Amino acid sequence: MINAKDYAPAKRELDSSLRASEKLGLQASTAKSHFPMGETLRLSGNQADAALQYAEAHRILDVIHKEAHTDDVMKRGDLAAIYANSAKWGMPRS
Repeated sequence: MINAKDYAPAKRELDSSLRASEKLGLQASTAKSHFPMGETLRLSGNQADAALQYAEAHRILDVIHKEAHTDDVMKRGDLAAIYANSAKWGMPRS
């Protein structure tokens, strides 16, 4: 849907995925939902809300990394890509 520039339905699907992963406490899935939500918002012109989504994905991955006490978790291809790209597009964190 995102590649087809069909942003409204993509956002609805991502909202649903985000709610489900948050409800279940699945941190990696939650981060993996925040990132494409950021992409959807950014590509549809909503830079401010996109930055918030990217920043949240990045924050969650920081928590996962800290709790894992190992760098191995950030070597996962899917999480490493989200981490790097969310740093690029997200809001500055303190």
